[in-house]
Amino acid sequence: MYKALVVEKLAASPEEGIAGVKLVDLPRRALEDGEIRVAVKSASINFPELLMMQGKYQYKYVAPYPLSHESIVARPTLPFTLCSEGAGVVAESKSSKFAIGDRVLFSSGTNGAAAAEFVGDEHKFMPLPPTLSYSQGAGF
Repeated sequence: MYKALVVEKLAASPEEGIAGVKLVDLPRRALEDGEIRVAVKSASINFPELLMMQGKYQYKYVAPYPLSHESIVARPTLPFTLCSEGAGVVAESKSSKFAIGDRVLFSSGTNGAAAAEFVGDEHKFMPLPPTLSYSQGAGF
């Protein structure tokens, strides 16, 4: 189990949305080939997250890697974990590109970064330059 900031219901205003976010335990899943698990050190919360909490964000097209017909993304189903961008340290890896202990930044594509850990395909990650802090990397 790991902790995550979760939106359980849509809000009428940004203030109501922020007040309604809950810290919950989520189950940990096993990694698939090409995935990494990151211990998240920082996540960025921006205007899109305020819109997501209200169900107002305009989800259109997210280009996954590799491109496929499954690349159309709808609004996240409730409940969902906040934030689409973050930075942290690789805690587990089934990737040839990243090793345990590597500093990385990532974009989830939709949400999931506001948690103690984030699991994703290796293509969602890039090395965090040593000149950037985790907070700077999350907002990059």
